[in-house]
This record gives sequence, C-alpha cells and structure tokens, in this order.
Amino acid sequence: MIVPLRSLLLDSSVVVKWFRNETDSDKALAIQEEFLKGNLDVHISELTLYETANALRYSGDHTADQIGEYLESIVTLGIAAYAFDWDVLKLAIEGSFAKGVSIYDAYLVSLAKSHGHMLLTADAKLLAKVGGYGDMLLLRSWRLAY
Repeated sequence: MIVPLRSLLLDSSVVVKWFRNETDSDKALAIQEEFLKGNLDVHISELTLYETANALRYSGDHTADQIGEYLESIVTLGIAAYAFDWDVLKLAIEGSFAKGVSIYDAYLVSLAKSHGHMLLTADAKLLAKVGGYGDMLLLRSWRLAY
C-alpha cells in the first residue's frame, strides 16, 4: 500500500524502533530521515515520550543515561510533541470503551483524529481493534510516496 505524503503521528511502538534493532526498525528510521529532509510532517504526543522511555527501560538493553540521551535526541530533532489535551482525553475515554483498548492507545487515536494526522503504529493488535475509528496505518505497510 502506498500512502500519500502527509502528516503523521507516531506512537511509541514506532519511536522505540529508532533505538532498538527490531522488525521494521529500518522503516521507522526511514521515517525519521524523511522528516529530517523535510519530506514528512511528523508529530508525537508527550505521552509517547513516557511510553518510549518505559519500553526502553524494560527492554533490559539500555542504561538510564542512554534512555535519557535517546529522549533528548527526539526533542533535538524538532519533532512537535502535543501536550495533554482535556478534550482529546474525553474522546479517548469514549473510544476506549467503544473499541476495548487502553485509554493510552485511544488517546493517541483521538489525538491523531482531532489534528488530521495519520496515526502510524507497529502494533497490529491495536490496528485490528481500532481500525475504522481513525486514520491509521501499520508501520510494516508504510511506503513513502512522492
């Protein structure tokens, strides 16, 4: 599937792949590269920073200092991070009940939807549960289209 050039909201399952060698890490890194070239508009939620730090911490592969450096590098890249939004949280609570997902996941779906972004995730289970609620794409399906 080819996706037209657009604005993406990345969840932590994508961002973690910038710092760990996992399936589709090459695609996650390509997204970062295209952002740096100015070919993609990329956003995250502040929540994604916490989730990324937590995933890296419990991976057992990184020190506290490394995780701090990784998070600082995300900020240094200039990726816009959305702050907490009460209206989005209210939508997320409703979406969580409607789709049977965590409020964390529903928050990202609602945030992307409210700002007109495509939510890019590596979490196939999330996409299966929430598909149709918002504009989402699985990382493994991502292709840059010009």
